[in-house]
Amino acid sequence: MPARTVLVLQHIEVEKPGLILDVLDGSGLDIDIRNLVDRRDVSAGDLPSVSDLAGLVVMGGPMNADDLTGHPALKLERCSLADALRPGNPALGVCLGAQLLARAQGLAVRTGAALGHPREIGCSPLYGEDCDDPVVGPLADAPAVF
Repeated sequence: MPARTVLVLQHIEVEKPGLILDVLDGSGLDIDIRNLVDRRDVSAGDLPSVSDLAGLVVMGGPMNADDLTGHPALKLERCSLADALRPGNPALGVCLGAQLLARAQGLAVRTGAALGHPREIGCSPLYGEDCDDPVVGPLADAPAVF
């Protein structure tokens, strides 16, 4: 039986999955939106196994992707994202979620200021995108993305 649920991990109320929900509308998939980030008593049992999901979406938030002490659920989310890196487990990270996805792969995450960008929010070009990738491939010719 194929997985029927997309789990959306939300960190703050204003960082909603808006257009993502629009895309999923009519797909026949169930959407489960959870916010665990401010809970101190999180455990692995608070999230389903990624292999039982049709997809995992991790939204943005103002917290630091490495603040696992201040926000213990981020460690749990990183573990779920690491599991999602296995073939057949679709995952999408948005803003903080993308940073957590990078950290789940053991990659560095740095502030825009550390990279020479004066602001954190704005339009920037994509580099090294795979034109055949079903998610970012269509953006390969875009001069910049938000």
